[in-house]
Amino acid sequence: MRPGPLFRRVVNRSCPTVISNRTFQSSSLRSGNQRTTVTPYYDGNDFVRDRSQLIPRSLYHQPEHWTDEPEYPEIVPPRKTRAFVNYERHKEAEKVAAMPTVKEKMAHFAFGPPLVNPLKVYIARQAKLDIRRWYQIFQPYEIEGFPVKYDALPFYKHITRTAVVADQLPADYYAYIEEAELNDIVDKVRQTVINAILAEGRYYSKNLDQIPVEERVVVVQAQNVIDALVRAVNLAVGKDFPHLREMQQDTDTRCAAFWKRGGFLHDAQLKRRIYDKASGELMLQYIEEDNIFRNFRHELPLPEVLPRESCVPSAATEQAEGRQVGYNPTIYGFRPEKSIPHWIPGHWFGDPCEFSTLSLDVPKAWTRQLSGQDEAQAFESLACNAIMASFGRIVAQAMYLGFTFLNELSYPIVTQSIMTNGRDWMFATYQANTIALWKPDEENPFNNMCWLTQPVKLFDRVEGSEVIGFNDEVLRLFIKQYLKAPVTSTNSNLRPYIEKTERSYWKNEHSQTPFYHRPTRRDGKPRQPFKPEI
Repeated sequence: MRPGPLFRRVVNRSCPTVISNRTFQSSSLRSGNQRTTVTPYYDGNDFVRDRSQLIPRSLYHQPEHWTDEPEYPEIVPPRKTRAFVNYERHKEAEKVAAMPTVKEKMAHFAFGPPLVNPLKVYIARQAKLDIRRWYQIFQPYEIEGFPVKYDALPFYKHITRTAVVADQLPADYYAYIEEAELNDIVDKVRQTVINAILAEGRYYSKNLDQIPVEERVVVVQAQNVIDALVRAVNLAVGKDFPHLREMQQDTDTRCAAFWKRGGFLHDAQLKRRIYDKASGELMLQYIEEDNIFRNFRHELPLPEVLPRESCVPSAATEQAEGRQVGYNPTIYGFRPEKSIPHWIPGHWFGDPCEFSTLSLDVPKAWTRQLSGQDEAQAFESLACNAIMASFGRIVAQAMYLGFTFLNELSYPIVTQSIMTNGRDWMFATYQANTIALWKPDEENPFNNMCWLTQPVKLFDRVEGSEVIGFNDEVLRLFIKQYLKAPVTSTNSNLRPYIEKTERSYWKNEHSQTPFYHRPTRRDGKPRQPFKPEI
């Protein structure tokens, strides 16, 4: 279609250039360069000048239409580049940081923006329909605590960005208790633990017809020994350590965490699919439902093991810790599953005690998976489980504190873990300095740290009414971790991204919220159908 006279007249005019507040310079082939002093609403276009009498002059003299300094639009990086990925991540991080509650942050990552008209979503909410099919479907890789294949320790270090210090716990961190006092506590506790071990052995030797499978026997025996040890320590020194009375204790808790990790190797097909995956960024989901037997929490966090600034990885450390192992998780036996991202550190958000101080795990796979492995392979499997359990619990705990994989930690979070099958014990101390693992390693200055011990035997065997080879060193390590007190006070804001806290005591609300992933009932009946909130 041929343009009309008005459009033709505008096209033939040249674009004006601002010289001063009220002066424009226009150039054309016919008239050359010329300067014209005009009114504020005149932009050098004859069409606008001729039609200016039809527009009220008061609209052009309003102060909001003028500024002393020019304001330029934000420069957006080109798409399908790493710079654009960082730009979108920072925009999303600002949006998430402005959300006042934890539930809004979790819902943002769990569902994302709707894929249909928002009006339909609103109508569905009013009708109490299932709207999950209208949201994004995530397929994160479900990571298990114990590896499916061998030689997986470098992979676990990579997805958690963890440096491992093997065969020892930080000595200075547990120097708060004197050796004489520690030996005195061990003397008070020793006989109680021995009696618990003998009681477990006598029960299963007399009730042979009631013995369940071997895996269940080991779990029950380990849990009973743990209960006896915790009760003995509380009775012996509970009055001398007031923080023991302030802690909350959870039993048979669940743990789940979701995060994004960059640095994976990618192929051409994956690079063409989506620009943000061109950098090798994958979604990971950790779920553990039956390993955590006891979890102790406090209102204040544990003190840091090392200053955060000192946990900076070097080139030698990255090479030694397998930082370059960025193979796809399918190589190690992990598959993507359709799942809603969720975070569960063993309690609901809004609880006053949100800092985990010690976790006692009784892995069922200890008997099933590690029975045929040698010491080196067993240590590698246990190290993977210790790293994954500690990191997953801290990531979920950080989400309840307002931090996400987009909003970085403002202070390090420390937790302690103990894994046991009743006879063999393994101790770990983990300090998380960063959870923003979507960034490339060269852009992230921090590194997570994990201190591990070798599996230590509490006793060798039971013969009649005698425990052979009882090891007091296990009791010393347990007492050091169990009696470690949190900080007395802190000057920093522990929840900088949360404006208000909320806690619901209604179980119905938890069961209807999909990203809690409540398990099925014990009678085998399915969970209640999801009903979105209005």
